[in-house]
Amino acid sequence: MASPNTSFTEISAITYRHFKDKYLADNVSNHTALHQRLTEKGRVDLVGGGWEIQVPLDYTENGTYQRYSGYDTLDVSQSEVFTAANFPWKQIAINVVASGLEIRQNSGKEGIIKLVKNKLKNAMRTAGNNFSTDMYSDGTTANQINGLQALVSDAGTGTVGGINSTKIDEKMFNFIISFSQCFTGFQKLLL
Repeated sequence: MASPNTSFTEISAITYRHFKDKYLADNVSNHTALHQRLTEKGRVDLVGGGWEIQVPLDYTENGTYQRYSGYDTLDVSQSEVFTAANFPWKQIAINVVASGLEIRQNSGKEGIIKLVKNKLKNAMRTAGNNFSTDMYSDGTTANQINGLQALVSDAGTGTVGGINSTKIDEKMFNFIISFSQCFTGFQKLLL
């Protein structure tokens, strides 16, 4: 006679399953080299709030540098060297859902792999992977942060953080261009 429950064979109905590990294998995480490196080097700042994110910049050299001798006239004019970049807040969200029945079924010793704990771990990895992708982006997707491609434009044009690229001095421009070339090579290594 056929079993009334097609989900179980006779042996699977009376035998526990063997789990190789008590941990889920991570088949989600991508290589998030930039985020990992920034975190390791303490370059990730957690900020508490504010209207927007403002980053003070020392953007140029003091233009009054001069060599002199004896009673030469010294340049005492004001040299503006500071500005700021400002960025609006961006938000991300990820949902973790489990029904009361699923939580109940997965409790106690029968819950070999804890459902809620591992769903939260998966959500954190998912957020990390997607945020890492955003870090390399040009920021053109709706509500996306300005990633490296936006901050270091291939064309060397545009406005980032309220700073127009045509208003920066030549030394800063040359630094950005050389960084852009370095970044493009770095991207090729990762791909």
